[in-house]
Amino acid sequence: MEIGERAEALKTGEVSLLGAVMTGAAVMAPAASILFGVALVAGVAGSAVPLIFLIAAIGVLATGNTLARFARVWPSAGSFVTFITRVFGSTVGLAVGVAVLLGWLVAYAAVYVFIGDFLAHDFFGGADDDLTTSLLIVGFVAIALVPVVRGVRLSVRVSLIALLVEVAVIAVIGVSVLVQGGADGISLSPFSLPDGGLEPIALGFAITVFLFGGFEQPVPMAEETRNPRRNVPLAVVLCIVGIGALYVFAAWFLVLAFGDGAALAQQADPIHAAADEYASWLAPLVKWVLLSSFLGFAVAANTAVSRIVFNTAREGLLPKPLGALHRRHGTPAVAAFAFAGAGVAIGVGSKLVADGADAVTLLSLDANAALVVWWWRERRAGREHGAVAHVVVPLAGIAVLASPYYYNLKPGQPSPLDLVPWGLALLAAVAVGFTALVRRRNPEHLATAGRVCAGEADAATAPDAAVARAVGS
Repeated sequence: MEIGERAEALKTGEVSLLGAVMTGAAVMAPAASILFGVALVAGVAGSAVPLIFLIAAIGVLATGNTLARFARVWPSAGSFVTFITRVFGSTVGLAVGVAVLLGWLVAYAAVYVFIGDFLAHDFFGGADDDLTTSLLIVGFVAIALVPVVRGVRLSVRVSLIALLVEVAVIAVIGVSVLVQGGADGISLSPFSLPDGGLEPIALGFAITVFLFGGFEQPVPMAEETRNPRRNVPLAVVLCIVGIGALYVFAAWFLVLAFGDGAALAQQADPIHAAADEYASWLAPLVKWVLLSSFLGFAVAANTAVSRIVFNTAREGLLPKPLGALHRRHGTPAVAAFAFAGAGVAIGVGSKLVADGADAVTLLSLDANAALVVWWWRERRAGREHGAVAHVVVPLAGIAVLASPYYYNLKPGQPSPLDLVPWGLALLAAVAVGFTALVRRRNPEHLATAGRVCAGEADAATAPDAAVARAVGS
């Protein structure tokens, strides 16, 4: 692998609006999310699964609004970390960023373990020994890293193809269910409130919000996206709306396919079962659709996260080699290999039970709070921005994210969920310790964190009027 010196910039203009949307949509892995999420939500909320997905999509849009606003001001490969740093300072930004990167490592490692088990069971004759699973994990991630290293255009192309396969197959199964009338006819009753009051809604909501994870991944592509101040915010919103609509449609037709939420909740593989019943010719392809979903996720996720790692290293907050670009392809290859390799090592080394989603949720909570604080500072400086978009909506985003946080961290959880608070505490301790180390050894780097934005040598020197125009009112 040819690695150059520490780089200053990624290639510009490599990613179109469609490519940015595909990056986030592929990380959401809709086929896998539908397969494993819909039946789970049905188990707690009955037939109201599509209603809960609809509410979740609207709620997640509140955080999408926050990202869109910040991405118009400070388009950067640093994503959330840059936004939080600019508002709350570099110490908070680095601590939160490290905690979330560690959370992503745990979450991705868990996904790699699942993918290894899936490959062993569905493609390698049901092999269940740890060596086979480990080799499959290593091989799968190695294949996924090829387009990540070769270039962002290839990465986006692979993610796009994978996503189109997922959406096409899900759409065909859904239309087949509707044409044949489902188990008991076509009805909009799944959009009615469930029995049991607010608790089943809150429980289902806590699950569905996590299935939207990945919508934020167009943001780290800002430096490589054409017209980033326009296309990156638009990509975030389109990603939420598009995949949210797919989730709602899939949840609806799956409830209809099995008659009600109780029957859906009993399905270990609802997509395959629905295909077998209503489009039997398509059923053998379902496992390949899942493989496509996992591949799209791995390529898009490593492409996006490697940009955040690269940017943080470029600013001197992570080891210098992580800020190097591949000499031939101009990609953050070291960051990609380091992050993916660490995830594989964690996955192969343990059967994971911890959930890194809470760390990522913390990042969203901080970003929403940052937008409110930024609005207040701008107002004190005499620059007015709309209170609804910059205060009311992000506060709604905080309220939305508080629900899954509560249900993941409340006392009395069954094992292994009772370990999640301890896992988060460990992540926080490591992040605080690392930040303190950087503050002591490289205070000059900490002082200039969050400076690199698309189209600017040093965004910290950008005129206030230009920033105000970028955000709008």
